[in-house]
Amino acid sequence: MALALPRYENFRDPLGLAFRMLRSRNRAAHAALGRAAVAPALAPLDAALQPLERRLLSRGRRGLHPLLLVVGPPRSGTTLMYQVLAHALPVTYFDNLSALFPRSPLAARTLFERFCAAPPLAFENFYGNTARLRAPNDAFFIWDRWLGGDRYAAPVELSGAAREDMRRLFDAWTTAFDRPLLNKNIRNVACVELLADVFPEARFVIVRRDPLRIAQSLIQARRFVQGDRAFGWGLWSRDEPDASDPLGYVDAVCDQVALIDERLDAAATRLGRRVRVVRYEDLCADPIGVVTAIGTGLLGLRGVDEARLRGLRLQASEALRLDARELARATLRLTAPRGAMA
Repeated sequence: MALALPRYENFRDPLGLAFRMLRSRNRAAHAALGRAAVAPALAPLDAALQPLERRLLSRGRRGLHPLLLVVGPPRSGTTLMYQVLAHALPVTYFDNLSALFPRSPLAARTLFERFCAAPPLAFENFYGNTARLRAPNDAFFIWDRWLGGDRYAAPVELSGAAREDMRRLFDAWTTAFDRPLLNKNIRNVACVELLADVFPEARFVIVRRDPLRIAQSLIQARRFVQGDRAFGWGLWSRDEPDASDPLGYVDAVCDQVALIDERLDAAATRLGRRVRVVRYEDLCADPIGVVTAIGTGLLGLRGVDEARLRGLRLQASEALRLDARELARATLRLTAPRGAMA
């Protein structure tokens, strides 16, 4: 399967975004820029590892371990959930090291992981990006192979060849590391049921958060990532550059949140016991309880190592910083019946 290149038209001003990331004091933002700068220099090594990658892919055993896929609206706490689960559960995951080798991620991880220390109990991130080489990566470099380079949309069906190619990589990964595979990717909200069909052993953690606070965070993300609140960011977003309605971006964000929630509700209903719905606020209040429920209920573990989370303090961000007009508009839009939002 050929690599799919990211579609940079998803980002209105990539250079401006890079500058804003440099100016930030966020270590994960700086690390993401550093990896982007280093990746081209590693391309020859990535290509040289492909024979080993093919050998490893041929050794996969189908369905040896379950997949645990974290999905949810953007800015709902999915990255924090991913980080906590990766730290606390006996799982493998795609990391920033493997992301540097998009053609041969399995070979690179197999060869080089011993030289990179596992990340400590620290959960910084920057719009889904993490800092350390062994920290979890959302793996667009993997998913783009079959779902395409558009980060804001995804297909709902795949060819038989694509399905088989997808299975081959995931089976080889869980075989090589002999553990369940954990991943979080926001775009997979668009194809939960497709992935459930391709991987009968897949289980899903759906993260939910107060819609008003998600809307607030998405408005802030538009300003930072796109440089302008009128331009959409994230799955199923839309632009609202009409100057005649200065609050049109609020409606666009609220509609995005409502659509994602609607799709997740439908997927949770259809998939039943294969899904665990977790509120972001509950994860922050009781990480041990949430991780235990996921580990025992979805992965079939007898228990989890609570010591890995003991003493962890997570603080849910509850403050509303929208101005009065934005708050009124968002509240009205989010509480209106779905059909009345047209």
